[in-house]
Amino acid sequence: MKKFVTFLFLCMILNVSAQITVNILESNIFFNYMGVNSFNPEEPDSQPNFMNVVIALEDHSTPYTGSYKIFVRIDWGDAYAEVYMIPVDPLFPTAGWNLTNRDLINNDPPNFYMSGNYDDFVDEIEDILLSTGKMPDGNYLLTVEVQNAEGDPISNSDMVTITIQSPLAIDLLTPGAPFGLSLVQIGTQYPEFLWISNFDEYNLYVYELDENITSPEDIELLEPYFETLVYSNIFGYPPGAANSLNPGSTYAWQITAETFTPITNQNVTMKSSFYVFHVMQGGSFPPIDPVVLQNLINQFLTTGSGVQELLGLLQNGYSVQTIWWQGQEITLEELMAILNSGQYTPSE
Repeated sequence: MKKFVTFLFLCMILNVSAQITVNILESNIFFNYMGVNSFNPEEPDSQPNFMNVVIALEDHSTPYTGSYKIFVRIDWGDAYAEVYMIPVDPLFPTAGWNLTNRDLINNDPPNFYMSGNYDDFVDEIEDILLSTGKMPDGNYLLTVEVQNAEGDPISNSDMVTITIQSPLAIDLLTPGAPFGLSLVQIGTQYPEFLWISNFDEYNLYVYELDENITSPEDIELLEPYFETLVYSNIFGYPPGAANSLNPGSTYAWQITAETFTPITNQNVTMKSSFYVFHVMQGGSFPPIDPVVLQNLINQFLTTGSGVQELLGLLQNGYSVQTIWWQGQEITLEELMAILNSGQYTPSE
């Protein structure tokens, strides 16, 4: 009897001292698009393999002999799901577990019984899935930990944020106007290029045109006169550039950005249209289309974005006669003060 009690005591000590670690190898995961099947717990093989989780004993010489289950929780706004993956073989494997999102986001994973499922979570976002055919934008927080049979944690809790942000079309603002419209004259060799989108990284291409260019397709065949990588939505043409913009010449410019789609598991290039402008022999900035500036103001009012684009326009002398802000007419100075304050909270 004493030997049996001693054996049980040793097992308890081993289980207390055994350390299980959970390590999600990816720190943050970003998608511009995630189709419905990219997060389908009923068809996990249709998911792209975007996450790897290693669950292991910290000390392989100290086995864990108690019961355990893997707890998985996913949150998106107020919607969430909690599931427990209970191993078919109750003995914790010496080699640990190497799992992917296809194992975790799965209502019937191999080697595990399931307690709970993702059905309620999918029901919460079903209307969006049916109307758009894709997962809604936002931050999805996925948490993994190991618990004992009573639900007490016996490992660390690791988590990863999966961000889905649909790409916005790249809309050019200034300088110039769309190819085929009246040629816009600018009075500087160093204009600021401004556009609207939501990527973190862009490619800016500037092309020098001649009388043989009659279509956007012709422009695409040209070698860029100037190109650079940009990390914001505004870029000032550098005075020290090897290829300066020449007075009397006409130029076109375009912005591109790379977006990843899990459908094809590859990058896709998004492109803006071409804007064209002519550098005058001298002069000043022409007035910008009031609708463009007012649309930027409206965008900032509702979303809080576009601050740098607005400031870039205003600081370079662009203005409109009437500025509407929250239903009231304000002066240019008042608008500049609002933008520079950094205290504005967008409308709901």
